[in-house]
Amino acid sequence: MGTWGGDGAAMIVADTSMHLHVGCTYGDVSGRVPVVNGEFDVTGSYMLRAYPIAIGPTLPARFTGTAAGNRATITVTVQDTVQHQTVVRGPVVVTFGAQPQLGPCPICRR
Repeated sequence: MGTWGGDGAAMIVADTSMHLHVGCTYGDVSGRVPVVNGEFDVTGSYMLRAYPIAIGPTLPARFTGTAAGNRATITVTVQDTVQHQTVVRGPVVVTFGAQPQLGPCPICRR
């Protein structure tokens, strides 16, 4: 649990949620993210049009990846019901305790 950072990505993990930024987009997962044999696959919501102002709606998304030690690799597959297409963000690599590098895009911090 805590803040994870990487090149173009940031993740905040709490005991009952996960918040992920990939570039100028972000998504959320409610509940604990179960990691089984180093892998996870959970559903949540994602905001593809988040910067410079958030333009909704949030969209259904699937967060998949691997976690080993202090590093995680994450891919988000978003069902863009506005543009009627599937959008993939990632894979991105984040490291626990590392400073997120997102350029001009603001990120949430904990």
